[in-house]
Amino acid sequence: MYSSEYQGLLSINIERQGINICDSIFRFVSFRVFNITMTTASDNLSIVWTEESVSSSFDTNSYSATSNNTTKERLSSSKRTRYMLLIMIAIVVLMIVAIVVAALSFLYMNKVSTTEPTIVANDNLTASAYSRAPIIYEVGEGGESGHSPCTSYTAIDDPLRNVAAPSIGSACDTGPFFNTSIGGRWIRFVGTGGTMIPVTSVGTQHCGAYLTAWINGTLPTTSNVIVNSTVCIDSLIGTCLVSLPVSLIKCNNFYVYFLPPLPFCNARYCTV
Repeated sequence: MYSSEYQGLLSINIERQGINICDSIFRFVSFRVFNITMTTASDNLSIVWTEESVSSSFDTNSYSATSNNTTKERLSSSKRTRYMLLIMIAIVVLMIVAIVVAALSFLYMNKVSTTEPTIVANDNLTASAYSRAPIIYEVGEGGESGHSPCTSYTAIDDPLRNVAAPSIGSACDTGPFFNTSIGGRWIRFVGTGGTMIPVTSVGTQHCGAYLTAWINGTLPTTSNVIVNSTVCIDSLIGTCLVSLPVSLIKCNNFYVYFLPPLPFCNARYCTV
């Protein structure tokens, strides 16, 4: 058997080998744990980095899209503002033009000559004759009865209606005298002022008014036949500023006219 000294040395050697083995196992386990820890940390960092990258990329794309939408909205808003401004300017210009035209028309319609016009003699009329009040009377059933115009009409004797008479102000063929239940009145013109409505343009500032009305057509030659025609209103703008439908009939040696009211004041039917 072994001596006690040998056994002691053997025991010490075994203990040292055990310590070395334990130390090796501890180092191996520690290294594996450290590697696992580092790998996990690295994976976590990678995941975090990836998420942050995705988030950053999404935020960048979102910002880019938002920026593009904002730019488009600003451009669209700018275009709308520009169009609205142009429309407003056009409306203002049109309103100004309309006001100017209305003002000029009003001045022309109500213009009174400050000079004494030249009066052309017609049927021995004089300047004093134009101041005479018109004579109006009914024949037969009257001019608004609707009966035969050659036997039922309104007779007007008015020297101021003559084409040679000057404009004296706001004489008008409007109102209830012409505006009847049948839409007008059958009228025969008599006396020194004239017996027929002229068939050519008269011009302005005649017949006791500023605007003048004349027949744009020819007179009928066949008796007792009602024919349709047109009345034009003469003005500075043109010889037929407004046209109206009228009727007339030849009654043997005179004419009777169905005349509606004129659409505005300071306009009259003229006679020759």
